Amino acid sequence: MIRSVFVTILLVIGAPAVVAQPIADAARAQAELIAGAVDTDNDQHISLEEMTLFGDTVFTLIDADSDSQITRDEQEAFQLGMVEIADFRGRRQAYDTAQAIVFDIFDRDRDGVIARAEHDEGFVRAHAFADTDGDGTLTINEYLRGFIFNIAMRNAMSAP
Repeated sequence: MIRSVFVTILLVIGAPAVVAQPIADAARAQAELIAGAVDTDNDQHISLEEMTLFGDTVFTLIDADSDSQITRDEQEAFQLGMVEIADFRGRRQAYDTAQAIVFDIFDRDRDGVIARAEHDEGFVRAHAFADTDGDGTLTINEYLRGFIFNIAMRNAMSAP
């Protein structure tokens, strides 16, 4: 139920940005759609607060059994449309590898699960990493180019 509500919100909030300019790349369009959902005040910048709120929502959606930790299986089950794009492009193996790498980056203590604190800290670090100009907020371009999940997906979806 929560997942379908979230996806609906993504579609409603992000739809104007996708319609306003034609986008040939489905993976980029999906990333832009998500960026629109993260930027809750629609100022074309993603603050740390917005990123943290988004991280909270993502954690809740991925943690299917509500045990306050994310397993690899839970992460793999949460796809937001990217797996279909990977399958269409014949890039499923690269997609699965990218997902595993992102999981390992967030699983800082290497215990095979991402605890809530690890996930929260991962989103803070990912925000800081993507903030190339150091102003404390991400432009949409900084988010698209530098957020860890977007980097992983961009590389997974691109032909060698």
